[in-house]
Amino acid sequence: MAEEEKKKMKRLTKPKIEIEECENNFPALLNKIPKAQLLELLDCNDMKMAKASRKPSVIFNVLRLTEELGREYLLSVLLKEKKLMATAFEEITGKKLDDPTHTAGPKAAMEKLLKDEKLQQLLSNMKVDTLHMMCEKLGFKEKGVKEDVIEGLLDELQVIGAREAFDQTLHDFIKEVLKNLNLPTTGTKMNCIARLLGQVWEFLLVDSLVLTLSDRQKLYDEVTKASLMSDDDDDDDIDRRGDLAPIQPGITRKELSKYFKKELKHYCKMHFLKRSGSVKELVDIILGHLSENTKRERDEQTPDQLEDPRPTKIIKQ
Repeated sequence: MAEEEKKKMKRLTKPKIEIEECENNFPALLNKIPKAQLLELLDCNDMKMAKASRKPSVIFNVLRLTEELGREYLLSVLLKEKKLMATAFEEITGKKLDDPTHTAGPKAAMEKLLKDEKLQQLLSNMKVDTLHMMCEKLGFKEKGVKEDVIEGLLDELQVIGAREAFDQTLHDFIKEVLKNLNLPTTGTKMNCIARLLGQVWEFLLVDSLVLTLSDRQKLYDEVTKASLMSDDDDDDDIDRRGDLAPIQPGITRKELSKYFKKELKHYCKMHFLKRSGSVKELVDIILGHLSENTKRERDEQTPDQLEDPRPTKIIKQ
């Protein structure tokens, strides 16, 4: 790679947090957002609060909302992983299941536990090996002692919950929030959410960049190469793949299937998608995500921005 190209990629792969006091501090970011916008965020997520509510109370409810959404996501993962759910249930309650595959009872109990109990307390009752398995199903690895693993899990679920909360709002709302924070408003709704939450969680900033397709693919290759390729990868397998098509709308199932499983899981992590399953399942998840994003972005465009505007098409406002 030419020196100039290397400098460009280094610049692209190291976007910086612009509101430094918000780094790893989600409440600090919420405190910088006007109360009216926080109330609108809650409203979009079916949580009503009076306009006269004090801002600390509003922030508290936004944090509660993101925690609930994180719990819901964790539950959705456990419901698809029966063995893991059975193990977690046994460790939390101390009750032994005769048949771990029959999870109707544990399912209802786990739903109630995740709704009523403090999540940190529930996680502290689990063995560290179970927590590691849970991290893996969420698409990341957390090293260290048990307390570190729990902290990593809680942080990951807060990221997921925050993203889900803001994803319920309109693109224009996100751009208005960014504008009030003196942050760029360019790109898709996904770019804007990543730029906003990236002020807290820096790794999200990679997804906030508005790039050409070729630059985005170079960026993906640069970011994933060191972390994804290990000594266990067969050089012949890597060479045999040839040039990979960018993961973007229009990619075929055959082209996407050339990616390694850990590359697909990394893409899913960067886009807040389910990260467990076989290569075929991950390909299905990504293709569904790309299809949904294409439809959403088209719906957000005005008629004059559409490549093939049709008078009969209703454009969402």
